[in-house]
Amino acid sequence: MKRSVLLLAFLLAAPALAQPTWEVVDLGTTEDLLALSALVEPPWVVGTNGFVARASADLGTWTTFDAGTDTDLVSFSRYPLGSERFYVGGRAGIVRHTFDGSSWFDHDIPDTTQDYVLRYNGGLVAFGSEGDIRTSFNAIPPWVIQESGTTASLNDAFLRGDTFIAVGDEGTILRSTLQAETWAAVESGTTANLHAVGAMVGDVWVAVGEGGLVLKSNDNGLTWTPRNSGTTATLYDLAERSFDFLAVGEGGLVIKSETRGDTWCFLDTGTTATLYAATRLSSNRWLVAGEGGVLLLAQFGALGNCVPVSGEEAAPEVGYTLSAAWPNPMTQRTALSLSVDRPQHVTAEVVDLLGRRVALLFDGPIATGAVHTLTLERRGLPSGTYLVRVAGETFGASRRVTLL
Repeated sequence: MKRSVLLLAFLLAAPALAQPTWEVVDLGTTEDLLALSALVEPPWVVGTNGFVARASADLGTWTTFDAGTDTDLVSFSRYPLGSERFYVGGRAGIVRHTFDGSSWFDHDIPDTTQDYVLRYNGGLVAFGSEGDIRTSFNAIPPWVIQESGTTASLNDAFLRGDTFIAVGDEGTILRSTLQAETWAAVESGTTANLHAVGAMVGDVWVAVGEGGLVLKSNDNGLTWTPRNSGTTATLYDLAERSFDFLAVGEGGLVIKSETRGDTWCFLDTGTTATLYAATRLSSNRWLVAGEGGVLLLAQFGALGNCVPVSGEEAAPEVGYTLSAAWPNPMTQRTALSLSVDRPQHVTAEVVDLLGRRVALLFDGPIATGAVHTLTLERRGLPSGTYLVRVAGETFGASRRVTLL
């Protein structure tokens, strides 16, 4: 009942939005689906009691595999990137790898009862439920223990460039820039449990967790500030695409940000099952998975009117000012003005509601204090709703435009 009430409250609070259609994928299982592959196509999904399945190239059929364990599997990783060597991590140090699902090989972490999330960094890094961090060079034994400085459960980690960030219970955030061998604690400003973390261009990081908590960093994970998610439901996973983040959680909750984590909108999935995992595929397709074997697939890019939830104001513009488009709606031409507080490279593009770029308005440097005009000419564009997306080195923002 609690989950249904949370979801209903969110639905009532959220503004109207052109919703994507979610297709139910029947895997023929009631196991909880706990993790999806990232940057892997066709995708994989893993879950409780050793459940493993992979989709066909067209996502039309899914094949289940026996990984040789009935332990709950909580993570999926590929090593090295671009290869066909896949790893699953589970309870009590279970680690298995396979090439195609037909045969599985042990790579277990010895003498431990911890649950491990596996991530890639030129080898494998395992993050444990009691603060344990272990590395495996070239993804082969032995596992080397690294000093984490915490006993809190580490629930997720993400690597971007040479920066690795891990998040966990009690507001734990750890940061490493030395191949996951040296870790430093970062102040999160919260004691809530953090369940997932992700990053995108411009040194932007987002972490999500207990009670609808969303934290954002604009400086490559050094400092973090809260953002309004519009919900008190716990968020369990995070997926990213270009300028967008997608978070999933309790009661079938899916929220999406088209402003690099600053503001969030609600997406209706049609389920009240708790969702534990999300991933982005090519062609603007998204998969979410969760409780009782629920697996949902949808295709969408920019939604255009993804505005702040719960009637709250958007996070204040810090370091830049971007006007609304005028005139809007437009017939032949509209314009926006942009200024920044520090010189930086800025890109401004126009995308349709499937996320496809239809125009590039600007790509170059902007000086401090200068007011730059971004002009959109119709030039054969069909009537409809578009999104002007602006990304600098320190910020990201978007504005909706309607062509009559």
